[in-house]
Amino acid sequence: MEFVADRFVKLAYYHHWDGYIFNRIPLLQRLKWREVTGFKFYYGQISDRNNPEFNENQIQFDRDDDGLVKTRVMGNQPYMEGIVGIDNIFKIFRVEYKRRLTYLNYPNVSRDTYGVSLHLNF
Repeated sequence: MEFVADRFVKLAYYHHWDGYIFNRIPLLQRLKWREVTGFKFYYGQISDRNNPEFNENQIQFDRDDDGLVKTRVMGNQPYMEGIVGIDNIFKIFRVEYKRRLTYLNYPNVSRDTYGVSLHLNF
C-alpha cells in the first residue's frame, strides 16, 4: 500500500518464454523450469475529497517510526517496474526479481525486490 488512488489504470504484461533459454542447458531442461519476463505500469490520482491532506475527516496515511509518510499519492509520473522470473519450480512456484523504474527518490525505497509466489497451472 505504498500508493493510493481512487481513480487508476493498471497494465501488466507477462511473457512466458516456455524454456527458450533453459531448454538449451541440459540440467535445466530436465527440471523443466520456464523463463518469465514482465512489466507493470500503474497510474492514478486521488480526489481531494478522499485525500487526507485536504480532508481531515479521512483516515490519515500510515507513518513509520520516524514520522515519515509510508503511503503516498502518485504525482504526474506513473509507477513502473520490470520483472524477470523463473516459473515451474517444483511445478507450482515462481521466483521473481522486480526492478523498480520510477519513484526512486523516496527515503527507505529499495530499487530491487524479490518475490516467491504459488502458481497452479492446469
